Amino acid sequence: MTCAEFDRWLNEGCPGAGHAPALAHARECARCAGAWAGALEIDRRLTSFTPATPAGFAARVMTRVGAAPRRAAPWSPPDPMDWWVRAAADPATVLALALAAV
Repeated sequence: MTCAEFDRWLNEGCPGAGHAPALAHARECARCAGAWAGALEIDRRLTSFTPATPAGFAARVMTRVGAAPRRAAPWSPPDPMDWWVRAAADPATVLALALAAV
């Protein structure tokens, strides 16, 4: 296995099919051994992470969200492209008006 193949294997999530050749390469290559050690450290830190939120925090927030008063959607202005603007901009209308003027 080459360093590029090792990098690809590592970036693909360490699929089981290439596990043994990748580890054999990492034992012989200092660069890839460092990358492997870094990946293991990241994995260790992510799996041991516990959020620092107090117990019941999410439940309290969701209760407050559910109890918040509902407001109507704000008024929105009418469509700037009313039917008559769209009709006047239509090429067929413009042609009909030009022919009628002639």
